[in-house]
Amino acid sequence: MYVIKAGSLFNVSNGTEKEFLSPFAEEFFEEESTSWGHEAWKYKQDDETSERGIVPHSMMWGGRGKGQAPTRVKFHSVFETPERLYYVLQMKTSCGLFYFDYAQKQETRLFHRTDFQPSGLFIGDDYSILTTMTSGDGATHLVRFDDNGKREQVLTTGDCRDENPYAHGAYIYYQSSGLARNEQGQIMASGASSINRYDPKTGDIEFILESDKFDYLLPRIASDGALFCIRTPYKVAPGYPIKNRLLDILLFPWRMCVAIFAFLNVFSMFFAKKPLTTAGGPNPKQLDISRRIMHNRLVNLQETWKQEGKKVAVNKDWKLIKFAGGETVEVASNVLWFDLDEQGNPVYTDGYSLYDSTGKSKFAADDLVSCIAFRRATAESASD
Repeated sequence: MYVIKAGSLFNVSNGTEKEFLSPFAEEFFEEESTSWGHEAWKYKQDDETSERGIVPHSMMWGGRGKGQAPTRVKFHSVFETPERLYYVLQMKTSCGLFYFDYAQKQETRLFHRTDFQPSGLFIGDDYSILTTMTSGDGATHLVRFDDNGKREQVLTTGDCRDENPYAHGAYIYYQSSGLARNEQGQIMASGASSINRYDPKTGDIEFILESDKFDYLLPRIASDGALFCIRTPYKVAPGYPIKNRLLDILLFPWRMCVAIFAFLNVFSMFFAKKPLTTAGGPNPKQLDISRRIMHNRLVNLQETWKQEGKKVAVNKDWKLIKFAGGETVEVASNVLWFDLDEQGNPVYTDGYSLYDSTGKSKFAADDLVSCIAFRRATAESASD
C-alpha cells in the first residue's frame, strides 16, 4: 500500500517504508533551487546595515517574502492500479496529474492546470479518470477524463461540493454537501455531507446515507456491495448572538488603539528597524503546524492529543462505519482516512498509526498520514 505522509509518498510493506520519488517533482525542485540560488543574494538580509537605508536592500530588489529557499513538491492524492501508480502533485499555484508505469518504469504527465485542486481520485479499468474540479465561486463537481487526461465531462452540477468519487459496478459513489451564500455570493456555510450514488447512464442521483446530525465522508464500496465511510458529527457554523455584538461595541475603542499602535510599530520597524515595544513576543517566523485542514475541517492536533490522551489526529467521534442491508455498524474510532485492501477489508489510520479491520497495528508513522491507497483489483479479478 501507499501512504502520503507529510506531503511525501511512501510504499509501506511488512512494516517498512520506502519513499517514492517523482522524476518531475525532483527535477522541478532542482530547477527552483538553482534559480533561487542565483538570485538569493538579492533577498538575503545578513547585513543588517543594508536594511537601514531609506530604501532597504530587500525592498529595492523585491525581496519581500522571497527569503526562503524552495521546498519539495507535495503529493496531494494517490491511486494504484495493477500496472500504474497515479498521483497528484501540488505546486504553489497549480496541481498536476501524473502516473508511473511499472513495466516501462516511466513517468507520464497527463495534465497540469491552475484550476485543478482535486478532492478525490479514482481510476477505472480502462484508465478513465474520476476526480473533481472547483469553479471560481467555490462549487466542486465530479468530472471524468479519458485515459489521456482529455475529453473532460462534467458529471454533477449545482451549488454544492461533490467530492471523493468511487466507482463500483455501474454506479459512482461520492460525498456531497450543499453551500449557503450571502447576498454577495460568498460561501458562508455548508450543509451536512451525504453519500450519494450517481448513475452515469440515466443521470439519476440517489441518496444512500444522509442526516442533519452527521457528515458522511470518503465512500468506499466492498466487492459484496457493502458501503464503508467515515461518519463525523455535523457542526453548524456559529452565529452572531446579541451578546457578542454588544461586546464588540464595548471593545471597539480598545481594538482601535491596538490597531493604531500596530500600524505605527510596523512603520517604525520598516524605517528605523526597531520596534516601539521592547517586550518579548512570539517569533513571527515560527509556523503553527498544530492546525490542519482535513476533509474541509479545521483540526487542532495538539488539542486533540490532550482530549483523547493519545497521539491521534481526530477525535473518537470520527467513526469508520459499515452500511449494508440497511444497518450501520461502527468499525473503528479516531479514523482520519481509510481504504479497502485486496481482500476488501478496511485499513485505517488515526493520523499516526495504521490498523487493520481487527484493530491490529500495521504501521506506526513518525509524521501525519493524510492518505492511504491500496492497489485496486481489476473487475475481472474482483469477480473471481
